[in-house]
Amino acid sequence: MRFQHVLLSLVAVPVGLACGGASSSTGSAEQDDTGWLGDTSFELGGTIASTVTQKAEGEWADLATNEELQIALVDAQWKFAKNRLKKVGYHLNQLADTVRVTNVKTEGDLVSLTYEAKVDLLRELASGQNAPPTLEQLDQRSVALKLPVQPLRAFADARSRCVDTRDGVPDGERNFYYYFDVDAPGCELPTVSVNLDVTEVYPRQIAFPEYDQLLATDIGGKKGFRAALVPATGDYDPMSRFDAHKRMLETDLRLRGEPVEGGRALRFTYTKGNVAIEIDLFDPMKTALTSQFRAALGDYQLVFFNGHSVYGTRELLTDEASFSDRYQIVMMHSCRSYPYYVRQVFRAKATGEDPTGWAMADVVATGESSYPTDSPRTLSPLLQGLLDGMAAANDGTGASAPSWNAIVKKMNDRTSGILYGVAGVRTNAWKPR
Repeated sequence: MRFQHVLLSLVAVPVGLACGGASSSTGSAEQDDTGWLGDTSFELGGTIASTVTQKAEGEWADLATNEELQIALVDAQWKFAKNRLKKVGYHLNQLADTVRVTNVKTEGDLVSLTYEAKVDLLRELASGQNAPPTLEQLDQRSVALKLPVQPLRAFADARSRCVDTRDGVPDGERNFYYYFDVDAPGCELPTVSVNLDVTEVYPRQIAFPEYDQLLATDIGGKKGFRAALVPATGDYDPMSRFDAHKRMLETDLRLRGEPVEGGRALRFTYTKGNVAIEIDLFDPMKTALTSQFRAALGDYQLVFFNGHSVYGTRELLTDEASFSDRYQIVMMHSCRSYPYYVRQVFRAKATGEDPTGWAMADVVATGESSYPTDSPRTLSPLLQGLLDGMAAANDGTGASAPSWNAIVKKMNDRTSGILYGVAGVRTNAWKPR
């Protein structure tokens, strides 16, 4: 079991003892949501209360007292809600906002946790709907769920049952939840019945990239920032993602690249007036993906990934020391990157002064599954919007600077059903003058 993607800032919270036995309490200092902004989707908050059990052995030996292990076990159970929630139009964030373990019960080598959690969800706007509904207008504010009592045993106990095979079959514990169907014929997995109660519809407003903080680097005598494009190898042709982005830069933006970094990347310079973006496109055959992406997090203000999400198990964002302390935009162009990866960025960027991590990061992500061909066509309006916004901010004509709303709309206009959006922007400070 790998825990790198379960990175919560833990703080003690006093709590009353429930049902007797030992009690612990854990939580995070994060916001109750991710500050999501999208023109085709909106973010909601909810609560659940449940019980989860695991044998205290091996890596889980300290489960009864180790807060990080307790949080990891809660996350392992919560993600089994994905398919049931999707059936009623909700897309869950698989990393909870806050978790409060209210009771720990040990019976032999089994440890059972009783917990309460705050969670985030996305929902697609209905056709013709221009603004999110109010909480009272939602058609389903409570969803009945059945979650495995022992989620880490679920695959071993029911690998050939309790699955919806219309989208494929699980290849192991890491993605069993992705196909989980408690109502499948022959499913006899022990479950706990819980309710997700939707408690809030988060506001949507006009927000802008922090253009002033992007005008921080000298790019050949112009003000701007550096961008790293780090595609993974393609599924059939290892260079397919690299080649697609290269064609977009050459054809859509009319740029020409020059080899840099010892031939490991092509460098393109995108200019308008007195501002510029220096774009390095890294060759996946000449770089190691994880180490190159982490290196880019330390050196660039825009870091872009195109590849598979691998069910949220990639370690691209799990090393907090890799991140720059400057304002950064991270775009994860991969399937369902909102539920998998958005919170990882904010946890890494959080500080004592900014426990949310929002001040120094905006994260562009997808709410639904995406496709490799969508990546260059949605990166193009992002680069164009950021360049136009910097030019307007630098020239004192900020009123014409594109908002995040406008940039995200262009991305969604070029695709269908992917639910592109950007997180961490609700408190962005830059405004046109």
